[in-house]
Amino acid sequence: MVKRTTDVGLSGFLLVVLSVSVFACVGTVEEQEYDEQIGEVESELVYQAVATAAQATFDSYGERMTVVDTLGDGYSTVSEIRYWGLFCWASGGAGTRSYCNYDFPEGIGIEFRVCRAHRGEAFRDCSGWVWANTAD
Repeated sequence: MVKRTTDVGLSGFLLVVLSVSVFACVGTVEEQEYDEQIGEVESELVYQAVATAAQATFDSYGERMTVVDTLGDGYSTVSEIRYWGLFCWASGGAGTRSYCNYDFPEGIGIEFRVCRAHRGEAFRDCSGWVWANTAD
C-alpha cells in the first residue's frame, strides 16, 4: 500500500487564531491510501489542533488521537474530547508523543481541542475546538 497525504486547504477548513501569546491552528488533512491489490484509492480524514507547545491529531479511520508535547516548558500536553469526558495526555516532556484509541459509533461528529496543563489544574493556552467526523 502506498500512503499519500494531501492538504485540502481552505476547502477542508483552516482557521488561525492569534491572541496574547497563544497561537492556535485547526485544520483538516485528507489522507489517501492506494490499495494496489484492488486498484482503488481509499480516503480518510485526519483532523489537527495546534496550540502553543501542543499538537493533537485525530485520525477518523481507527478513531485514534495522537498528542505531542512540542516544548520543554514543564507542562504536559492534553487533548480533550468535548461531551465525552475523554482525555489523552503526553506527560514525558518535550517531544513526548502519546496515542489513545477510542471506540466511537461510526459516522458521528466529535469536537476536540489541545491544551497545556499540569494534572489536576486548569487547562491553559488551548486551541479552538475542532469538529471531526468518525469514519463510516
